[in-house]
Amino acid sequence: MEDGFQLEDMRRQIALLKAKLDQETIVNDRMIRYAVKSGMDTINRNAVVVYICAAFVIVFGSGVFYEMTGSRWFVAATILLMLTSSVGTYLTHRNVKKDDAGGDLLSVAKKMRRVKMMYNRWLYFGIPVGLLWLVWFFWETMQDVRQMWVGIAGIIGGVIGGLIGYLMHRKVVNTCDEIVQQIEG
Repeated sequence: MEDGFQLEDMRRQIALLKAKLDQETIVNDRMIRYAVKSGMDTINRNAVVVYICAAFVIVFGSGVFYEMTGSRWFVAATILLMLTSSVGTYLTHRNVKKDDAGGDLLSVAKKMRRVKMMYNRWLYFGIPVGLLWLVWFFWETMQDVRQMWVGIAGIIGGVIGGLIGYLMHRKVVNTCDEIVQQIEG
């Protein structure tokens, strides 16, 4: 009779342990999904910053650049560059939806790898074109000796902006790595 009680007690303990283990898995899954959503929010905020900066340059910068340089070609190229940046950002971010964190996490990891790849490939376009734009800006402002300081200030601002852009780039790439690591972890 005592063996029956011990067996029943062991079964109860096993059932209790299974219930605790199931709860632990759910908590971990929720934590992973929360971390994924948080990371996706960070990535999407980065896209919003790019859109706002591009809109600012298109709306206000084009008038200022035209007043400084008088070159319609330079202003048109600047607007085209900002539109290209916006479209590139949209194409990179179009599949980053935080609602996806509630679904299949493996597809989210695949999307994050794609975002990281596209961000890294963007550097092959963005850095040379950004440097070319800075040289053109400097050349345009140096046409008038009175605007020499504007050209120098523009170059310094361009370098600072490039560094900020690179830091934003690194943040997104690292966030993508963190999301994939959380999922596959």
